[in-house]
Amino acid sequence: MLETTPLAERYFLSAADIDHWRYLKGAKQETRHRRNGSTYFFSEGSMAFPDRSDLPARTMLTSEGSVSRSTHVVADPRTQRLRTLTPIECERLNGIPDGWTAGMPERLRYFTMGNALVVPLVKAMGKPDQRTGRGRAAQLMDVSLGFPKGPQHPFGTRLCLQSLVCYTLVPADAEKGLRKAPASTCSVAEGCADGRCY
Repeated sequence: MLETTPLAERYFLSAADIDHWRYLKGAKQETRHRRNGSTYFFSEGSMAFPDRSDLPARTMLTSEGSVSRSTHVVADPRTQRLRTLTPIECERLNGIPDGWTAGMPERLRYFTMGNALVVPLVKAMGKPDQRTGRGRAAQLMDVSLGFPKGPQHPFGTRLCLQSLVCYTLVPADAEKGLRKAPASTCSVAEGCADGRCY
């Protein structure tokens, strides 16, 4: 996943910046001041610093590549120096081919990869299980999608996936998957039984 070729110096953390990065990634319990002069108590837990390359990566945000708490920092495999991810490594984490964002300004390359869907994961979730015929996403959520068998198509079927947001399968999306139904959300009170929005 990590590049092993020599990288530009801009990806590496300077010795002067290490303490700031430790502060960003570290646990905090401190009093802070609002613009109006009032104070509040701020608390947050620590994050791994550097990120471990032997574990699954955290979600990449659109601020990846900037100096922020959410930016991934790794030990370079060649030099063991701490550095941020390169745009190519961000593409790899999302299962997108190397260089897919090439030609964009680097800041936009990071932004494009932030909050992106991890392609291999989504693809695997959509594959039906040989035993049940249900997609892995439905199995994980213990939801029966209720698609008709045979030559019929499930167009218009409303599904409730993730955070009680309704999705509608429409003909234009038959090969691509689900599209969010405009202004359609389920609440617990409205019900979301068996994956159907009512």
